[in-house]
Amino acid sequence: MVTRKLSFGVLALSLLIVTMVSLTGCGGGGGGTTSATPGAGTAGSTILEGVASKGPVANGTASVYAITNGQKGSLLTTASTGADGSFTANLGSYSGPVMVEVTGGSYMDEATGNTVQMGSLVLRTALDNAAGNVTVAVTPLTEAAVQYMDGTLTTNMITLANSTVATKFGMADIAHTIPHNVSSPAATGQDNQTYYGLMLAAMSQTAATDRISIPTIISGIASGLKDTSATGTQTFATLMSTMSQRFNDFETKNPNNKTGVTSMAPLMSGVNTGGMGAGGTTGGTTGGTTGGTTGGMTGGMTGGGSTIVSGMASKGPIANGNVAIYALTNGQKGNLLLSTMTGLDGSFNADLGTYSGPVMVEVTGGSYTDEATGKTIQMGSMILRAALSNATGNVTVAVTPLTEAAVQYMGGLMTQDMINLANTMMGSKFGVQDIVQTVPQNVMSGVAAGNTGQTYYGLMLAALSQASASNNISIPTMMSTIAGSLKDTSATGSQTFNNMMSLVAQGFVSFETGNANNRTGVTTMAPGGMMSTLGGMMGTGGSTGTGSTGTGSTGTGSTGTGSTGTGSRGGMMGSVSNSTTGK
Repeated sequence: MVTRKLSFGVLALSLLIVTMVSLTGCGGGGGGTTSATPGAGTAGSTILEGVASKGPVANGTASVYAITNGQKGSLLTTASTGADGSFTANLGSYSGPVMVEVTGGSYMDEATGNTVQMGSLVLRTALDNAAGNVTVAVTPLTEAAVQYMDGTLTTNMITLANSTVATKFGMADIAHTIPHNVSSPAATGQDNQTYYGLMLAAMSQTAATDRISIPTIISGIASGLKDTSATGTQTFATLMSTMSQRFNDFETKNPNNKTGVTSMAPLMSGVNTGGMGAGGTTGGTTGGTTGGTTGGMTGGMTGGGSTIVSGMASKGPIANGNVAIYALTNGQKGNLLLSTMTGLDGSFNADLGTYSGPVMVEVTGGSYTDEATGKTIQMGSMILRAALSNATGNVTVAVTPLTEAAVQYMGGLMTQDMINLANTMMGSKFGVQDIVQTVPQNVMSGVAAGNTGQTYYGLMLAALSQASASNNISIPTMMSTIAGSLKDTSATGSQTFNNMMSLVAQGFVSFETGNANNRTGVTTMAPGGMMSTLGGMMGTGGSTGTGSTGTGSTGTGSTGTGSTGTGSRGGMMGSVSNSTTGK
């Protein structure tokens, strides 16, 4: 088996088709039953080679299901696990997201050496895309990721959940890394597979020492990730601290550790001060996207003083708009905190008092001057929103079509991790370093703005207007299509998304060089992000691996400084960089 790094990769996106077309294939691997669709064993088959482990689950049943429109769909095939927990499942011509469920059988508990029946314990793994030859691990950590998704099995949610759990435990990939059997006599060395095996053994050691069942530990991990309250954060940190101690106990004291490794420290000691640090070997794909949600949020929540949100609503600047700011509670829009109005330049200020935490800013009503045509446009039914993973102290927020597309991408699940993922992902696609905290320049103001990130952001919003005017596509349609297509992994979606981004890129150049309403003095700034380099998820960023505050390469994760609320992009992801295109 091979170990693969988790990568967000290039998400195939759709312009006009936002419903996923799922093709069912046939099975037959590992002696299991198969579906009725022909094609097993032919060229282009999807083959899952997996291992179910808590330690290795022998004589279990691995059932593989298609995932359709974010929900578990039809059974594709079943396979039996061998004595080492391995199984092979041939999905025939099917390719796409899948759920692998392992039930039944038994495993040898690493901590006690006893044989334990699986009983009612179910282990699952969700994969955002299965095509060709795929390696898959089915473990308590992948089960925790599935429980974290809470039934929302969209591709972006699968990616987020697997990555979030992995980074919490100091791993690059929980779904494709095969854990070693640490109770095997073979010395396996200090590698990712050994670490994964030792982490699973730490769960057993925790269960044995602290009398907590494996299912309770799994559900505790999942619920701890979802509970963003101060109490939930502390409870989760306590669980992780306990497991960290048990990792060391098993590694150094338990004779069932046959790996020959006694000095590999658990990479989760920083969970209560900003997360996982050294879990950042996944590179620049997720960047500081989900970092610091523990450090930045909980630290900031304990600080004194008011939270002041200074904002700008722009498509160009929205004058006389209504601004409503809501608390986000457990990933959902909660109480209205404050409402205010935008000025003629689209600016607003809101004092949230002692509140600190995630918020949603919604702008409705008012009007703006369309950059492409110079006409005054009434907002009408258009709504622009921006979600912030943490508002504390003095906060700057831009509310634009790009932040609205990011909110739509979240699909109603607005946890801190999802907010950071969506905002960073949307920014990377358009070449904007930070779509929320960068205030776009009013490109029609006549102020020479210079070659800056704010100018670029303003020109990108103008490019949307230019593309809208040139191609007779409304701004709301463009944004909803982009957001919806980010969730679509079909081949057709990839091509249509490229076409869409090409239209916006053309609009950018056309406005910048040929439209008299461009009064920035800038005519040579090229569009960035996915519009210029469609082959890369995060453009040219992600090379430094530093995040904004996390030093994950050392595995410390301790610099997510929460007390000032600046840990939102470092800490948890550690050396996974704060990937941007550098615009």
